[in-house]
Amino acid sequence: YLEGRLSDVPYSFHACIPLEREKPPADAVVLPACNALSVLYFGNYSGISNAWLTLGKEARERKLTPAGYPRVLGIVAPYTGREINPNRYCSRLVLPIASQD
Repeated sequence: YLEGRLSDVPYSFHACIPLEREKPPADAVVLPACNALSVLYFGNYSGISNAWLTLGKEARERKLTPAGYPRVLGIVAPYTGREINPNRYCSRLVLPIASQD
């Protein structure tokens, strides 16, 4: 996505889910705060490729340097345990970036 295309080669990313601060799972990992570029995606996952391409395009145009694996934050997603219409899913795709100091 950072080169303006997608391929079938898998890439690493972090999937982030909200946790209850008072009782997180024992194996939960808290990712460090960072500067980031993000895009909000709404709808079923069939069109999410375009959101990744948009994120990559913005990073290139702004000459930003990635500073870690991208993160996907499920805001309204199937893992919530409720029956949710896939067309109402909402995710934030986040690319950590190096400080622009």
